[in-house]
Amino acid sequence: MSLSELAVKYALKLGASEAHSVESEGEMIRVEVERDTISNVSYGRSSSLGLAVIVDNRIGFASLKNPTEDSIKLLAERGYRLAKSLIGRGFQNLSRILSSRGCMTGGSQSWVSTRRWSL
Repeated sequence: MSLSELAVKYALKLGASEAHSVESEGEMIRVEVERDTISNVSYGRSSSLGLAVIVDNRIGFASLKNPTEDSIKLLAERGYRLAKSLIGRGFQNLSRILSSRGCMTGGSQSWVSTRRWSL
């Protein structure tokens, strides 16, 4: 199970009516050349995860870099608490909005996974 799926499932377990997650990974290789000679090579990798948590038509959004299973639980709790703390009518059916923008949705949960590669 992906970290996005875990985040959505945990938010729903906390009591969210909907939860939507976007996960992104990136990798970079940098090669520096001086006078036709490679002077430096570096490699970098990063990932991030964003989570929208909806409670009573109120939305809380939280995100983090380089997620782990432990940090995903804290992320879901943060998004849930934020949604609970908001005052007002909130959003009406985020699933409809996300699906109209090409995001994958599944009932009251969704996750989107993207990969970005650059050379």
